[in-house]
Amino acid sequence: AKLTNLTFLNEMSGGNADFIREFLNLFVTNIPASVTDLEDGLQQKDWEKVRQAAHKMKPSLNYVGLKETYEDVMAIEKNAKELINLDDMPTLIKKVSDQCAVACIELENELKQEEA
Repeated sequence: AKLTNLTFLNEMSGGNADFIREFLNLFVTNIPASVTDLEDGLQQKDWEKVRQAAHKMKPSLNYVGLKETYEDVMAIEKNAKELINLDDMPTLIKKVSDQCAVACIELENELKQEEA
């Protein structure tokens, strides 16, 4: 089964193909950059950087149906903000990173199919 689900994006945009393509292009550009910020922040123990990166990712994840990833990112943001459960952060960030990598592949395939 695919991780991503474009139902919400379709409903929200009234099935506007241009809007969806634009959004998916932004997702596959911005999400990997945010994941890099999460990983860099973790390495540097820069929790404010982690918090900001997590916060920035949330809407995009929601739009493409990544519910579990969204929950994980919410937890990362909360932990980074309150400086709690920091021992869990490497595992959480790794999970988010892996899920986002799969999601980007799925959405890139979606974009390729639209161009075909």
